Amino acid sequence: MRKSLVTFLMGLGLVVGHNTVTVAAAPQVWFSPGDDLEVGGVVGHPDYSKLFEEPSLWPTGLAHVNVLQMRAPYIARKPAEAARIFNFAKAHHILLAAVMQVMPSDTCGQGMEGIMSHKGIDFYPRAIKKAEVQLDYVLMDEPLYFGHDYSEKSSACRLPIKAVAEGVAESAKTIRSYHPNVKFVLSEPEQGLPGGPQELAEFLDIYKSVLNEYPVAVRFDVQWRKDWRKDLPPFISMLHARNIGYGVIFNATGAPKDDRLWIESAKDNVQAWRSAIHIQPDHVMIQTWNPNPVRNVPESDPSTMTGYLKWYVQQNGG
Repeated sequence: MRKSLVTFLMGLGLVVGHNTVTVAAAPQVWFSPGDDLEVGGVVGHPDYSKLFEEPSLWPTGLAHVNVLQMRAPYIARKPAEAARIFNFAKAHHILLAAVMQVMPSDTCGQGMEGIMSHKGIDFYPRAIKKAEVQLDYVLMDEPLYFGHDYSEKSSACRLPIKAVAEGVAESAKTIRSYHPNVKFVLSEPEQGLPGGPQELAEFLDIYKSVLNEYPVAVRFDVQWRKDWRKDLPPFISMLHARNIGYGVIFNATGAPKDDRLWIESAKDNVQAWRSAIHIQPDHVMIQTWNPNPVRNVPESDPSTMTGYLKWYVQQNGG
């Protein structure tokens, strides 16, 4: 009888010890809906503001989101709107994160993802503070890959790992000068790092030697068409050995040109991950950087981003 009870409790995600039962922490849910910042004359997701003006359009997802992620340029270019979103998030007990390019360079990598001039690295956290937006997290966008590994353009930096790690740590110090309590999450395309877990570990250890701390988590930008089931567990083990959390972006494979197909693909990836990877992530990211899904709301429509978010939290006991 006791064995049956233990099996049942473990199946519910409980940990049974000596006369104690504790619930394993569920992953943080991060949400990054497509915004309405005009880029090249195009507004990709025009209903973005409805998320914060009409919360009744996504009550289930709203109740389960822990962190809302925004692009730093959105906050800098739309400070009044960003301040309203910050106040909305605060009222709903949601933390706020901003994506930033943090590999500093004034000579190489200009215009590439992950790379930013020293002036730009100072500008964005300062502009966000000026907008009276308080950041809880900064997502450091793939500085190792683009600072060290990327070579498809002649202007690529191809810097030593040590130089990249030290530069990123100095950027973190700059950001903290404006947002002293912010925590850092690193995002990388782990399967694109030719040095594997050892390359990432070297970067993280040098980063810590400068900043006296690791990032709180490393987020996996999974290349779903590759053998991620084999590629990513060694990274998870390396991070756990350093007491660093890990997160995963649950997006679609490729860039389906239809909202419904994009969401079906993302759902398939969620289910595949849960079946294959048995060390629970510390956070999950519900996000698209594709044109699809175009609409964010309502969550009653399964072909919207909040429809997908609702599905996710309900699948995970929400």
